[in-house]
Amino acid sequence: GEQKLEATVLSGEGMKFSISGQSVAVEDGETLYAAWLQGDGGATWRLTEGGDALALTIPASDQVLHLNVAVATGEVGGSGFESPADRVFDLTARVRGGPERWKTVHTMKGNPDASHFQGYALESVPVPLTNAYNAWLRTASLAFFDDGRLAVASLSGDVWIASGINDELDQVTWKRFASGLYEPMGMKVVDGTLVAITRGRIMKLHDFNSDGEADFYEAFFNEEEPDRGWHAYSCDLVVGDDGSFFYARTGGFSEWSVPGGIVKVAADGKSSELFGVGMRVPNGIGRLPDGRITFGDNQGTYVPASKIAISKPGDFHGAGKWDQREGDFDPEQIVQPIVYMPQELDSSSGSQLWVEKDERFGPLSGKLFHTSFGRARTMYAMVDEVDGVTQGAVFSIPMQMESGTLRAARNPKDGQIYYSGLTGWQAGGSKEGSVQRLRYTGKNGLYLLDAKAREGRLELTFNEPINHEQVNLSKWQVESWNYRWGKQYGSPHLKPSQPDQQGTEIWSVDGFELEDGGRRLVLSVPDLQPCHTLKLDFSVAAGELVLDGPVFFTIYHLPK
Repeated sequence: GEQKLEATVLSGEGMKFSISGQSVAVEDGETLYAAWLQGDGGATWRLTEGGDALALTIPASDQVLHLNVAVATGEVGGSGFESPADRVFDLTARVRGGPERWKTVHTMKGNPDASHFQGYALESVPVPLTNAYNAWLRTASLAFFDDGRLAVASLSGDVWIASGINDELDQVTWKRFASGLYEPMGMKVVDGTLVAITRGRIMKLHDFNSDGEADFYEAFFNEEEPDRGWHAYSCDLVVGDDGSFFYARTGGFSEWSVPGGIVKVAADGKSSELFGVGMRVPNGIGRLPDGRITFGDNQGTYVPASKIAISKPGDFHGAGKWDQREGDFDPEQIVQPIVYMPQELDSSSGSQLWVEKDERFGPLSGKLFHTSFGRARTMYAMVDEVDGVTQGAVFSIPMQMESGTLRAARNPKDGQIYYSGLTGWQAGGSKEGSVQRLRYTGKNGLYLLDAKAREGRLELTFNEPINHEQVNLSKWQVESWNYRWGKQYGSPHLKPSQPDQQGTEIWSVDGFELEDGGRRLVLSVPDLQPCHTLKLDFSVAAGELVLDGPVFFTIYHLPK
C-alpha cells in the first residue's frame, strides 16, 4: 500500500527498552522480554515519544512482505537469550486453500413420489446417515446455492453438500464440507459463501480453492453475552435486503439476561441490536415479502399455545423469566401473534418460509409456510391484515414427515421446497435425520388459498369452483376457545363468551353462499366473535376433487 503501518507492541509504566538492530530487550521489574524481527519486510522497532512504549513500523510497499516476530521471556540477570533461527511463514498460503481431507463421497438414490396431497408429492432425498466418517447427521438446517447444490448442517456440527438433485433423485452425491461447528441451527448462502448461525456466533465458511471443502472458518460475528444454558440455542438465519442477518435466541432454559428474542446483526458483522423480545423457545424465524420478520414459539410458561408471530424492534411477545424479571415488561403491551396453534396442530414450532409466486410450485406458491417439529408436518399461514389488525388462519398439509421438521428452503433451480428435520424431545417423526422435498407434480388438485373472518361469516377461497350440491353442512363444525396468559405451562381452553369457564363453544352454521364463480364460499356463523382459536371442520368438492379441513383461525377483529 501507499501508507506505512505502525502498531504499539508493548507499553507500561517503569519498563526499560533497549533496541539493537532487529532485536529488542525489555525489562519489566524482574521480568525480561526479548523480541526479534525476521524476514524481508524492512520493518523496524522504535520507541514512541517519551520512550515509554515500543512500536513496530512496517514501511509502505506494493509487494507482499514476509515478516515474523519471535518472542521470549526470562528473568533479569539470567543467562540471556540466543537468537532464534529464522522462521518466516508465507501467510498467503493460508488464503489459497489446503489439500482435500474428506475424499470419500456418497452417491445415493432417493424416494420420489413417496406420498401425495392433491397435486403435491412429498419425497425423500437420500441422506448418508451411515457414512465413511461416522458423522452423526441429525439434519438441523439447510440452504441452497444458486446452482442447485444443497448444503445441510447437522446438530453435531458437520456441513455436507449434496449435488445431482433432480426430479428422479436417482443420483444424489454427498461430500463433507466442514466439521466442528457448534450447533449450526440455521444457514444461508450469501454471495456464494455459506453462512451458518452457531451457538453465539455467525460463521462464514470459505472454500478458497473450490475443492468442495471449507478452508477458512471465519468468526464473522460473536455475541457479547454467550450462553451456557443446556437449551440456549441460536436458531435459524434470515438475511435482510440490506445484507443484515437475523436469528433467534431462546429465553427459556437459558442464562441470557434478555427473556428470549431476535437479534439483528449489521451486514458488516460489527454491531447488533435486539429485534423484539419475550420469546420462550423461538426455534425458527422467517421473512415476509415486505421485510418483516416472523417467528414461531412453543407452548409453555407465559406462552399459552404455540404461535406464528411478527416481530419488530421494541415488541414484547409475552414470555420471560418473571420470577426475576417481573416489572421489566408490561403484560398489557404483549404483541399478539398472527395465529395461535393448539397442540393438535403444532406442539413444537419450527421456522417459516415465504414462497414467492412461481408456477413451478403451483397453486400454493405465494404462501407463508411453517414447519412443526412436534407434529412433523408442514403447513401454511394465510395472513389477514385489515383495519390495522393482523390475524390469520393455518391449514396443515395432511402428510406425515419422517423427522421433527425444523427448516425449509426453496431450491432456485426447481422452485420446490426442501425440509430438514431430526429426532429429539417431542419430535413428531422417528428418523434421526432427513431431507424431504415438497414438489408440485402439475396434477389437478383442490386447495384452500385464503381464509378470512368477517362479521357474522367465514370466507374460504379455493383455486377451483366448488360444487354447491356437494357441500354438506352436517359435516361442518365451528368450535372456538380462548387461552389464558400466565405462569402456568400452556393454558386450558376457555369459552369465549365466559372467559373464566373452561371448555369450548360450538357455534351454529346458518348456511352458505358461493361467490366469485364458485371459488369463494361464504359461511354464515351468526354467533361469530373474536377468539384465540377457531377450528373449522369442513369438506368441499370440485368435480372429483375433494378437500377436507380443518383450518384454524385466530380472530381479533371482525370487519364488515
